[in-house]
Amino acid sequence: MKIAVIGGGSLYTAELARGFLARGDILPLSEIALVDIPEGADRMAAVSGLVGRMFAAAGLSVRVTSGFDPNVAIDGASFVLNQFRAGGLAGRSMDEKIPLRHGVVGQETTGPGGFAMALRSIPIALDMAERVQKLAPLAWVLNFTNPAGLVTEALVRHAPKVRTIGLCNIPLIFKRGVAKALSVPAEQIELSMIGLNHLSFARVFLGGKEITPLILASDLGVKELVANIPGLDPSDPAVQAMVRLMRRIGRIPNPYLRYYLMPQAMLSEEVRTLAAGEGTRADQVMRLEAELLARYREPDRTAVPAELDQRGGAWYSEAAVEVIEALITGQRSVLVVNTRNDGATPSLPPDSVVEVDAAVGADTVSPLAHGVLPPEIAGLVGAVKAYEQLTIEAAVTGERDTALAALAAHPLVPDVGTAVGLLQDLLEAHRPFVHPGFFGRADA
Repeated sequence: MKIAVIGGGSLYTAELARGFLARGDILPLSEIALVDIPEGADRMAAVSGLVGRMFAAAGLSVRVTSGFDPNVAIDGASFVLNQFRAGGLAGRSMDEKIPLRHGVVGQETTGPGGFAMALRSIPIALDMAERVQKLAPLAWVLNFTNPAGLVTEALVRHAPKVRTIGLCNIPLIFKRGVAKALSVPAEQIELSMIGLNHLSFARVFLGGKEITPLILASDLGVKELVANIPGLDPSDPAVQAMVRLMRRIGRIPNPYLRYYLMPQAMLSEEVRTLAAGEGTRADQVMRLEAELLARYREPDRTAVPAELDQRGGAWYSEAAVEVIEALITGQRSVLVVNTRNDGATPSLPPDSVVEVDAAVGADTVSPLAHGVLPPEIAGLVGAVKAYEQLTIEAAVTGERDTALAALAAHPLVPDVGTAVGLLQDLLEAHRPFVHPGFFGRADA
C-alpha cells in the first residue's frame, strides 16, 4: 500500500509515521511518498530522514521517498493525505495579524483568517484532486488541510469523482480528554457529533449510555469554554450564561465555539499577546518548529520528539490510521469525519459537508442520522455554512464581489465596510497564492 503525503515536509509527517508504526501488523504499508515545494527542501530532508529511521528501527521495510513532483508521489497511491499549508506559517501569521488591524478576531481557520487560508488552499487541493483522478482513480483523499471542512466541501463539489474524507484531530482530543477525566479507557467513549468542522456539537456515551448531562453538570463545561483564554474568570456571569446555554442545548461544543460566543474576549487576548511581544500563535509555532527541526536532524534519533506535542495536532496520526484501517479491512467503525451531509441533519443542504459520526467500512462512509439542529445553534451553523459555500465559489472563480459577500456573511465580521477593508488587505497579502481573477479589474 502506497500513501502519498501532500505537504510531506510538515513536522506532522513524523507523527503520521508513528501512527503507522503502531498498526504495522494491520496496515500493509509499503511506501510513503512525501512531496512538497522546492522552498521546503531542507525541512523535507529532515522529516524524511527521521521517518526513514523510525521505520528502520522498527524493522519495517517501508520505502520512504521525497521529492517535488506531485505526479510521482500520487501515481499508484491508495491514499493521498492533504496536509499542505499554502504560504507557510508566514502566511498564517498574516492571517492572524491582518484581522486585528480591523478589530476582528485573527485565527487561522475561523473568521477572516480562515477565509484567507481557504482562498489559498482550495486551488491547490483541486489541482491535487485532478492529479489523483488521473493517476490513482481508486485512491481516497484524506484532507487535513485547514479549514478542513471547507476545503473538503470544495473537493466534494468540484472534484466529485475523487473519494474524499475530511479529518480533524479535535474530536479525538475531546474523546480522550473525557476518558481521562472519567478515568476510563478512551475506547469506551463514543461521540455522536453534528455541525461543521470547528463548529460541531457532541453528545457523549460511555458503554452505550449517554453521559452528556453528567459532563455538562461538572466543571468540564466551564473548562471547555474558557480554555486557552488566560485570566478569564469562570465565575464571570457571561461565562456561566454560556455554560447554561450548553446545558439547555444538551450538547458539548467544539472548543472553537468560544470565538463565536466570546469574540471580544478572544480579540482582547490576541491584542494583548501581540503587544507583549509574544506574537501570534503562528509566530510562536515558528520558534518551536526551529527547535524541533534541530531535533529531527539528530542522526541517532528514531522517535518523535516529545516537544512535538506543543506544536498542536495531537492524535493527528490516529485520526488518519483509524479511517484507513476501516476502509481497507472492512471492519465497520463509527468515526467522526467531515463528509457529505446526505440527510444526517435536514437543517443543512444534503450536498454540504458536515462534521458527523459516520459508519466507515469497506470503501464506504455513511453519515449517521441526527435530525434537525436545536434552534439555539441552527442559525449560527447555517450562517457559517453559507459563508463557507460563498468562500468556495470565490476561491474557484476569483470573483471579488463573491469574496466580499462571503466575508460579509461571516458572523465574526461586524459590517460590510469592515469586510471591504479586510478583503483588500488579505488579497494583497496573499496575491501569489490566490486566484488571479481577484486582481483582474481596474478597481483591484
